[in-house]
Amino acid sequence: MKNIKKIIIIGASDFGREVLWTIHDCNAVTKQFDILGFVDDNENLKNLSVKNIPILGNMKWLLSSDEKDFGCVVAIGDSKRKQVIVKSLEENGFYFPNIISPTANLNEDVKLGNGVIIQHGTIVSVDVKIGNHVYINYNCTIGHDCLINDFATLAPGTQINGGCVIDERVYIGSGAITKNDIKIGKDSVIGAGSIVSKDLPEKSMCFAASGILKNFKPWLFFDNILVISY
Repeated sequence: MKNIKKIIIIGASDFGREVLWTIHDCNAVTKQFDILGFVDDNENLKNLSVKNIPILGNMKWLLSSDEKDFGCVVAIGDSKRKQVIVKSLEENGFYFPNIISPTANLNEDVKLGNGVIIQHGTIVSVDVKIGNHVYINYNCTIGHDCLINDFATLAPGTQINGGCVIDERVYIGSGAITKNDIKIGKDSVIGAGSIVSKDLPEKSMCFAASGILKNFKPWLFFDNILVISY
């Protein structure tokens, strides 16, 4: 009989609830996980439950716990905050299972790191490498020979064409598309609906100017800004 992993979900907000759904779908096919509860620092959730799953405590409670015989699923959207949380959990001996939707289609030779979450309807092609704590949302496609590095996030409907390198902590918005064989440098943000047709250095921002941005000063946060007009 396959070992059933005891797990805790870090984060009980919208991301956490979506990951819970995927875990339930995994268990509906084959029982893989025993969900012990959520951990969340939101004091308003203390002693409550979310989707009938209890809030066990906050991060301070978890890190001070004597029991470490369970995995942590980190459902935190902000990549930098997620990285800090993962580091503290690693230092305290926790492990990170992968959560892969049963409706995702991964080629048999795809290589996965730890703590990867892949949601419903995603397709990952041949010879793709996915790093640690990567989050791939609903209905994404990743072409052949791509490298998706640690803590990257792909929002719903992202299309990454073959041979691309997506560096650490890159965020790619819903419906964005990359040309094949390009590299997006670490800590870059690709806006929803953007088409990336050339390499982008680290800390770049690329967005489609289909709307009007008011009181927005991206140069305070990014080194390179590319606006795509339609």
